[in-house]
Formats: sequence, structure tokens, C-alpha cells
Amino acid sequence: MKPNILLIGCGNFGRNHLRILKQFHQDEKINLKGVVVATEKSQKRIEKIEHVSAYTELSDFLLEKVDGVDIVTPVETHYEIAKKCIKHSNLLVEKPLTLNEEELIDLIKLEKKYNKKIMAGHIYRFTNTLPEIKKTIQSLKEKPYFVECKFIGAGLPTKKCGALQEFLHPFDILDYLIGEVPKTVYCTRSKINSITNFEEHAVLLVEYNKTKASIEIGWAGKEKQRNLILRMGNINIYCDLLSSDIKIFKEKETVINCDYVEPLKKEIEQFLDVVNNLKYDYPNTELSLRIQKNINLAYKSMQLGEVIK
Repeated sequence: MKPNILLIGCGNFGRNHLRILKQFHQDEKINLKGVVVATEKSQKRIEKIEHVSAYTELSDFLLEKVDGVDIVTPVETHYEIAKKCIKHSNLLVEKPLTLNEEELIDLIKLEKKYNKKIMAGHIYRFTNTLPEIKKTIQSLKEKPYFVECKFIGAGLPTKKCGALQEFLHPFDILDYLIGEVPKTVYCTRSKINSITNFEEHAVLLVEYNKTKASIEIGWAGKEKQRNLILRMGNINIYCDLLSSDIKIFKEKETVINCDYVEPLKKEIEQFLDVVNNLKYDYPNTELSLRIQKNINLAYKSMQLGEVIK
């Protein structure tokens, strides 16, 4: 049976979700039940241009008709919307799932109470590059002794959260590749937004059992960068997550050009598997909680100016 899916939010990134959901609807993989938006103007635009039913009220009557809800709204609204929806449906929520640990813990309790699942939108797990790198690490039977992550954004900072929350992807990537909880975290911020007091740029040093990682994140560049470097034994691995290129240096350079697949499409496909109870290995609330704990350690380190264990 095709699951009934509802999209909540249709802003800049939400339109990408809608495009993919419409395609899945046309391919008869789902029944797209509509889009919930904030204003009547958006409602009229979506119904006219996208030819999809749109609503301005998230009613229980609407939620009772769906099997999965895709939440792509401003981050500060995630918690309240998820709380309302989890009674009725499995959820896909864009990252960050919430902005604090207490709300995450509450959502984990609600998952268990209502026997539903919440999948977090950690999109880099759905590239073809990270599984290839993980396969290489496993084949060498050793973990990298050093990892460097650079996630730099172009444009203006968001107003609702700082760089640690907006660019949390390196924490997810390290969780996926290293498979450990950090032993220590040290974080310094080099630029603060004078209006919001959020960090615009931060550099972190994170230590695991056998791996040390350097992370640079923020709105510090004119161009978007998503770079990953791993050093292990006599091998260096360089990855550009934007181009899906991997370069492995040992005695000579080896280039792996991973076939590009749209990560968001793979992410939503896995959510449909979650809705249909076909897969259980997905970015869940426990992962989101581990990442939030790392972010909390980073904030504590910034405040105290010291390494936090």
C-alpha cells in the first residue's frame, strides 16, 4: 500500500522536498496529501503553480489521514510541530531536529509512547562519497589518526542559530566514520554576530580514542566549501563532498569519481522505507542527541576557554 505523505513547509529548501515528493507521487510510490504553509499567499501560489493541495492549518483531521510527515520549517518551530505530529505519524525532520537537548529527550519519549519513528535530515549520510570512504577505512582495518573537516558557507548567517547548529554536519560525518563518542572537545569562535550574539565562525579540536579531528565551520567564505581530509598510516584521503570526488594518496594518486545521486532523494526514499517498516538503520533521534551533546560541549568550551571532557 502506498503511504500517504504530508509536507510541512515550502520555503527555499522545502521546495526541493516538494519537487521530489511530487515525482514520487507521479511514480505511484506515495500519495502526496498536500503541503501545509504559513500564509494564504503561499497556499494560493502552491495550488496554482504546483497543482498540489495546500493548507494553512495543521489540523488533527489532516494528520489522521497520513502515514508520514516531512517537516521542513524554520528550526525554531521543529519541536512544537513534531510534538503535534508524532501522535499520528512517523516524521522526517530537517536538521537540526531541535535546538536543545531537553526537547530532543522529550521527542525520544514521545516516539516510544506513540510507537512512531523520527528520522533526522542528516543529508550527507546519503551521498555516495561517505560510504566509499567508510569502506576504505574498514578495508585498512584501522581508524584515521587525523581528520580535517571544513564546512564553510557563503552568504549571510541565519538569525535563529549559530554556526555550530547550522553546520553540524561534521559531527554527523565523524559519528558515521569513526563510530565513537568524543573524549574531549575544544572550541573557539573567531567572529560573533553583533545583532544575535551567535557565533558566525568556529574552529574545533575533537579527540576520540585513536583519532583527532579539526573542524572549521561558519559563514567565513565567499564560496561554499564541504571538504574532508583523512590521514591514516601512509595513506591520505581527500574528499570534496560537493563534487563527489575522492583522492587517495599512497604511493601514487588514486581518484575515485563517485556517481552523483541527489542525496535528498535518497534521504526521502529511506524515510519511505522507515514509514513502511522496511529499514531501521537511519539517522534517528539518538544520533541527533549525540550530536547535540557534542554541540553543548563546544559551547561550554567556548565559554570557559578550555578543553571539555
